Amino acid sequence: MSTFGVPPPTHLKIDVPNLPDQILRGGATTIGRSTREILMELDRRTFGPGELDACIRRLEHAGFALAKKFAKKDPLLVDYLFVRSTGS
Repeated sequence: MSTFGVPPPTHLKIDVPNLPDQILRGGATTIGRSTREILMELDRRTFGPGELDACIRRLEHAGFALAKKFAKKDPLLVDYLFVRSTGS
């Protein structure tokens, strides 16, 4: 972003069900202090034991709290809304 002078995003939608943790790790710089909300589709079939919790903890450590889950027709696909915690 600094290369092109684009301001950091305030809202993100991450819809890469098979790679959420990799996206979060690689996008740590993009997900800066100005990011207020992240909507992320997660496919529970793609996670090994503890990996979904680790993905959620990564966002919590970045200052976000899980605000809401949105069910889909497929019960293993869920949209998670994370909101920047107050004071973060």
